[in-house]
Amino acid sequence: MILTTILVVVGLFFGGVRADKCCEWPISAIGVNSLNVTLNDIECDEPIRIDCARAWPNDGAQKVGIAGFKDRSDTSKYTILAAMEFRVQKTVICSPSNNKWYPEGSPEDKFSGFTCAFLLNNGTWQYVFY
Repeated sequence: MILTTILVVVGLFFGGVRADKCCEWPISAIGVNSLNVTLNDIECDEPIRIDCARAWPNDGAQKVGIAGFKDRSDTSKYTILAAMEFRVQKTVICSPSNNKWYPEGSPEDKFSGFTCAFLLNNGTWQYVFY
């Protein structure tokens, strides 16, 4: 009984330490076509591959992209991380030291959220982020 209690306490302590080093889930609840992991099965700081695609060639968009948001509370400010004509993928990686995500290969760029975006024929990007 004492050994079980010690193991539970140690597990909770180290579990809490690990939780501090995990990044918050960065993906919009809607607007992303597919991911390699889900909110329910991600392993703390596991890389996330975001996949965005256009529905069909004549959908009113010129390109599909992946938008990154530095501040989830201000989605008017975004960066298009990658864009292609029909389908685009990007892997983002957790930086536990600041609880932000960065695109693979660009650790200096830090973001808190991502979604798919579409470059419309009028030259503006359209996206949904929740």
